[in-house]
Amino acid sequence: MNAVTGRSNLSLDGAQMRRVIELLELHAESPTQAQQLLNQMVQGERLPASQHTAIAALFALGNAQADRALNAACADDEAVECLLQLRTHEARLEYVGGARRSAARTRAAA
Repeated sequence: MNAVTGRSNLSLDGAQMRRVIELLELHAESPTQAQQLLNQMVQGERLPASQHTAIAALFALGNAQADRALNAACADDEAVECLLQLRTHEARLEYVGGARRSAARTRAAA
């Protein structure tokens, strides 16, 4: 993500998009492990070395900003489809989980 323009330097095909989304999900649980896996993926040429910094920068973004950057990074229809399937599912889980926590707090307060 370019700090000046706010634009992403990423261009990801479907397989790369899937890997980056997996990294973002792992980062939420284990930032160190996600960074190590990113390094391994770049070294193993499963992700482009030229985009290492831009991918790592996604770790610092909130979900909405990361999703916008990923949307801009879609290089083909497969990447778009992957993003819609995987991140929409993730957003649903966050929404449902938040709603359940809110309902539980309401019941506990009653």
